[in-house]
Amino acid sequence: MRIKRWHLLIIIIVVLVLATPFVTGLLFKHNYMNLIAAINANSQVKATVTDYQLGWFSSDATLSLSFDNSVPTYPTNPPKEFALSFVMTVTQHITHGPILYAPTEHTWRLAQANVLGVLHMPAQIEAAVLGSRAQEGSLQLDLLSTFFHGYILKLREPSINLQAGMENLTWQGLSGQMNFTLAEQHIHHMKSLVTIGALNASTKAASMFSQPITTTTDITYNADHLWEGSHTLLIPEIILDVTQSESNYMLKNFRAAYFASMSAPHLYNIRAQFTLDNFLSPAFEIGSSNLVLALSKLNADAWNRFIQAVETSPLPNPSHSPSQAMLDNLYILITPDTLISEDVSLNSKNGILTSHGEASWPQPINSLQDMMSKIKLKLSIRVSQSLIQKLITMNVPLTQPTTQSNEVTPTVPANPYAYAYASATDTPPANNTSETTYNNPSTSTLTQARVDQWVQLGYLTVDKNDFITDITYENGVVKANGHEVNEAKH
Repeated sequence: MRIKRWHLLIIIIVVLVLATPFVTGLLFKHNYMNLIAAINANSQVKATVTDYQLGWFSSDATLSLSFDNSVPTYPTNPPKEFALSFVMTVTQHITHGPILYAPTEHTWRLAQANVLGVLHMPAQIEAAVLGSRAQEGSLQLDLLSTFFHGYILKLREPSINLQAGMENLTWQGLSGQMNFTLAEQHIHHMKSLVTIGALNASTKAASMFSQPITTTTDITYNADHLWEGSHTLLIPEIILDVTQSESNYMLKNFRAAYFASMSAPHLYNIRAQFTLDNFLSPAFEIGSSNLVLALSKLNADAWNRFIQAVETSPLPNPSHSPSQAMLDNLYILITPDTLISEDVSLNSKNGILTSHGEASWPQPINSLQDMMSKIKLKLSIRVSQSLIQKLITMNVPLTQPTTQSNEVTPTVPANPYAYAYASATDTPPANNTSETTYNNPSTSTLTQARVDQWVQLGYLTVDKNDFITDITYENGVVKANGHEVNEAKH
């Protein structure tokens, strides 16, 4: 009797062990469909499961990814030249848990399922780019589904090496990892690190080299249906050499960062920061510089509607104005505590530029017109005189054809700078009808005269080698260094 009980217990255990992979696979299929729904809810790429073969220990699925920027929110769809539509296919082999082998990690894991997928672009594109390796696919995906709705996705795109005559392209591909969780068919939290491999391209006209570019993300979806967290982009170095003009361009250690958070219930903060170590071009060189833009205490509900309006619009299209929904939601972003600020610190070979600006709305606003008319602005700027001179000399001189002998022609004084100053101050010299004709002075000369005039009027003050100004705008009045700016004076 005791032996029969042991036999029965062993049979039950064996049945459970054998049944567990099927049950786990069935549960994963339900979570898989929720994952597809989350993809469709959060991007313009639409995913469709075209086939799902549920097996006992493993399953196979085929996924279709389509992208179409023709969105019906516009009165008319984008013209053909701006329409973009294509379909990609993902083939997936799913190994059921609860105990499985993760091939990319080369280890055994306790998990619900492991999905090995291959993304295929349209056949013509893959054949042209990958050649004989087209069967490997454009992107390899390894998705590990943990219990409690957690996922670990690893990406790997193969390297590319193309050569046609004197034109070469070598790219090290792409790799990355994303950890995310789902809640109610929506991504709740995501953390990722993606590396875009080094690129080396050359043609007869130019050559370009870039070091590996990295992006990181750490975001959480909050109760106001908005993302909190950060995104960063790091570009270590890009070098561009233009052969014909013998021009060299270099960008070094460029970093872009985006931060979003809630400062109080229903108030949303956004901050973007851009930094670089060096930018080199034939005409200009920039050293260590920084730009910060911050939007504080926006109406969170209005921002959410604004983002939805943006996401339901097609790709940027010069033939269409912004959607009315975006404009209608613009002014309601503003609250009595909203503050928009900017900080710039630019160091160049020719001098420095620093600025701090703020925009606020101390009075209630009820329309887009109110938003523009009731804004309060403050802007403080310090800029090197040598930098101003450099920017002036970078302007292209503008000339006009000479006049005919019977036309009224301005008399140009012996000092052309005096003429430029007179033109800038709207006090032109006397006219005559002489047959002698002259070209207009260059834009750089006029600009220099305008700068000197601003100094005389007090709009700019000189501190050693720098120009300084504090600009304000309130109740329709613009002031520079406390002096009301009168259009008639300049």
